[in-house]
Formats: sequence, structure tokens, C-alpha cells
Amino acid sequence: MSDTWRRHDVPVDNWDGRLCENTKPEDNRFFLSCKYEYDSGGSINQIYEYIYTTGNPGSVTATHTYGYSASGWKDQLLSYDGQSIVYDSIGNPTTYLGKSLTWERGRRLMGVTGGGKTISYAYGTDGARLSKTADGQKTEFTTIGGKKDMGTVLAS
Repeated sequence: MSDTWRRHDVPVDNWDGRLCENTKPEDNRFFLSCKYEYDSGGSINQIYEYIYTTGNPGSVTATHTYGYSASGWKDQLLSYDGQSIVYDSIGNPTTYLGKSLTWERGRRLMGVTGGGKTISYAYGTDGARLSKTADGQKTEFTTIGGKKDMGTVLAS
């Protein structure tokens, strides 16, 4: 097992905020220091969070645990913080963090539901994602050469 330290001095309000729950008082934005533990195959076993510091970290404020398959696809993530992840026959997650995910045409994510929220996606004939609708708020994506360039939020 190996350990790696990383200090995330990029504000988490640029991320999804999932791993960070501590604030830096000067600007009330989220920052943290993390210690990562890996197994011999290079998969993350645990992440330990600490209040952000440029010096030695203090006490652990949160721990995140990852569980993997013991046979077959050994780096397939089967749980995160004790919550199971269920996959379909081709490896798409169908249940993750209490949410249901639906797929079509192989690996095309069509929707996510859970926690009283619904997200749906629409795609063009070339497979590029054209829009995302989350709780009635639609975002359309501009594509250049089949690659997403930017999103425009439309009034509902």
C-alpha cells in the first residue's frame, strides 16, 4: 500500500464539492489537504481529508473508503463509503450513491434520478450530447466537430 499527499489549493467551488466540506475563513471558499492510500494495483483504497494547511495537517476531518471486486475485473469500484454500486452487464453503473442511472445504445447516459431530482440527456445522431435537463432547467450544448464546446442555459 502506498500513500500520496496532495494539497488541493484550487477552490472546490470549481469542482462538484463532493469531497470538501471545510472552509478557509479568508474567503469562505472550500479547500482541503488529502492523503491518498492506494493498493498494490494502483487503485485508491482511502482518502483522508484534513483542514487545508500549507504545513503539517492536523486531525482527519473525513475518511472516504473505496471497495473493489475481489475477482474478475479487480479495479471495478463496487462501493464508495459503504454504499454499493451496481452495474449492468456491460459495466455501466445503474445504481450509485442512492441514484438510478439509465443507459441506452451501450454507454450513452440517458438519465439520473434520485433524491427527488431528475436529470435527462439528449444526443444527436453522431452521439454528441446536445442537452441536459435538470428539474426543468434545460442546458443546450454547442458542439464543434462532434465535441462539446460550451453550454447555454435556456429559460424554462
